[in-house]
Amino acid sequence: MRGSSLKRKNINWKDYKHCCLNLLHKRSFLINAIIGGLFYLPTSIFAVLWGVSFLRMQDSLPATQASLAITLLFLGWAIGSPIIGFFCGHFKFKRIVLIGAATLAMLLSICLLYTHQIADMVYFILFTLGLLSSFQVIVWDRLAASTETDNTGIAIALTNMIIMIIPVFFHLIVGALMDLHHTMIHEKLKHFYSLADYHFALIVIPLAFFSVVILQL
Repeated sequence: MRGSSLKRKNINWKDYKHCCLNLLHKRSFLINAIIGGLFYLPTSIFAVLWGVSFLRMQDSLPATQASLAITLLFLGWAIGSPIIGFFCGHFKFKRIVLIGAATLAMLLSICLLYTHQIADMVYFILFTLGLLSSFQVIVWDRLAASTETDNTGIAIALTNMIIMIIPVFFHLIVGALMDLHHTMIHEKLKHFYSLADYHFALIVIPLAFFSVVILQL
């Protein structure tokens, strides 16, 4: 564009590759990104794929109520993220805050998965689980504080890549665990996973939050 003050900047691919490799070899960077993926993992696995069918089976919720419950999980994220982002700079001990949020989320997920709940409690648990999952914002705050300004864009891109890759593998793992347990219900020539299959495979959700605690110790 004529008169534009913007100039095209040539990309030095050698420097770009070197920067990526340096970041991926930093233990603190990898742990921070993995924690981000683990905080997002339960939302990806439960809310995106298995949640509605699980709630209909275990808690006998109609499809509309089960869908509403899943929506509240995302609403918890939506409300919690800007609040945590606002207070993030005031957290003096971010590691302890992450441990606390992950521990509470682990306990709530165990309660959700392995105890029968009435609809109101399911709504409360999933909304609160979304709020606690939104503490993932701390991952981005720590990334910004520990990355050189020139490399911030690359660091954000790599972190987001890792956060997205982790659920991809765990979706495969959950599916494999569902098939491995193999106590499907047969009805009218159709196959349905049993509640025991869900309990067996979805243990990865509380384990994800437990892994956050371990990584932060």
